[in-house]
Amino acid sequence: MKAELIRDLNIGGLAAENDNFLSTYFLETNIYRRVALGHTKILIGNRGSGKSAIFKMLAKHERSKGSLVEQIIPSDYLYDLLQNSRQFDSSAEWARLSAYNTGWKFVILVTTMKLLTQNTNKHRYNQDALGRVRTFLRENSDLQFSMPMEIFLNTLKKFSNISRITFNGLHFESATQQLDNLYKLADLQKVIPAIQELTKERRIIIMFDELDHGWDASDDARQFIAGLFKATVQINQQFPNIDVLVTIREEIYENIPELYDDSQKIRDLIEFIRWSPQDLFQLIVQRIRYAMETVLDVNTKKMKPETLWHSIFDERMSEDGERTFRYIIERTLYRPREIIFFVNECLRAHTKHNKIDGKTIKQVERLYSRYRTDDIASEFKYQFPGLKQVIETFRLANACWTREALENHWLEIVDGDKKCPEARDWLNTDSTPSDFIETLWRAGVFRAYMKLQENGELLSCFVGSHEEPSLNLAIVDQFEMHPMFRCHLGVRSVNTIHESTHNEL
Repeated sequence: MKAELIRDLNIGGLAAENDNFLSTYFLETNIYRRVALGHTKILIGNRGSGKSAIFKMLAKHERSKGSLVEQIIPSDYLYDLLQNSRQFDSSAEWARLSAYNTGWKFVILVTTMKLLTQNTNKHRYNQDALGRVRTFLRENSDLQFSMPMEIFLNTLKKFSNISRITFNGLHFESATQQLDNLYKLADLQKVIPAIQELTKERRIIIMFDELDHGWDASDDARQFIAGLFKATVQINQQFPNIDVLVTIREEIYENIPELYDDSQKIRDLIEFIRWSPQDLFQLIVQRIRYAMETVLDVNTKKMKPETLWHSIFDERMSEDGERTFRYIIERTLYRPREIIFFVNECLRAHTKHNKIDGKTIKQVERLYSRYRTDDIASEFKYQFPGLKQVIETFRLANACWTREALENHWLEIVDGDKKCPEARDWLNTDSTPSDFIETLWRAGVFRAYMKLQENGELLSCFVGSHEEPSLNLAIVDQFEMHPMFRCHLGVRSVNTIHESTHNEL
């Protein structure tokens, strides 16, 4: 294939919400099918793992079946608004989680009522139940014209006002009753039977996505997410035909202790998004197939996935080198957005040969490595501020390290020999060398050496947290920097363990 033809190809956008052709090459994974069947309610995944793509395709599929779907995306400035407005005074801090929980349940039920009353054509409802819902919305007309987040904030304000009265000693009994009524959603009790009746006849799906926008790890932000998590579970249990679905970024989930107790009880409703190299290969060749058919008018129906890949990429990086797909996938944390970005940049950079060769891939790797290093630092900026400075301390170092060498590296940072001022708090406050190593592994910066049995054969390899998230890192003594970071940092890919030898592996 000519170089100019390859450059004309594009395999889709990085953000699912902006990809108008997603439905033509979307890969239906087992996770997607479990969400579509209603088995999974809460999706947890890293940035770029495909959470929004799943929701976008599910929404389209369900609307085509006649389900009522609403997607709720909090605004970027919401967390800042919550923190600055301080809905509760310090004496009422205990009430926040319950208030957020109640606020979310109110939003979900009001959204359900609005969906039911706005979509009555071609569907026979219980008219008595529908009339009660319409009456409630008419008597509370402000809800009809309010966005979900406006309804949520107004509910919090009610809690705030009553809480202050209660703790100032004014009208204590009356205020306590008002609080109790709010927690019990007293205003909705008369209409809840009608909602239950109407939702027997039609599936309602309410999706909460992009909760990471503006996330600042504040107490209010954590309670905001924890309250939504609890409301999701409670509504799904109380209303079998209302599916409330939530996506949460994995590092945010790990930063909210309030979620852990509930997650143990409802583990079957939670799904962690994990991709394998095989799945990612299918995802990328599906996009290549679409691009070749639409842009180049090539009939690809009889072309195998490997043939599609090799029609654009050389099979190997060099004559006796690593396979091109393997080389690229090894420089990712197994996320769709990474592989899509890398391949699209290769298409743009291609100039010389009939196919994209190893030289072009390595040229793109320089841009990609810098982009992903910055992106990982941004991803963990609230959990581990200054992570970029820590990563930079490994510039021009070896790829392979022993545990002892990493512990000494941590000590040099803590002692100030290596400057990381923005990371001082999490490195110095009750931190240990093991915590430091765990952080670098969890963030994807380092991979851990392990041995495993496969088909009766003992194999050894380095694995990242995206491959073996439950690995007991305490028993690991040897590590290597993930290839994704090496090009940007000028890290030497040598065959020796730092302060050790390869033979010791």
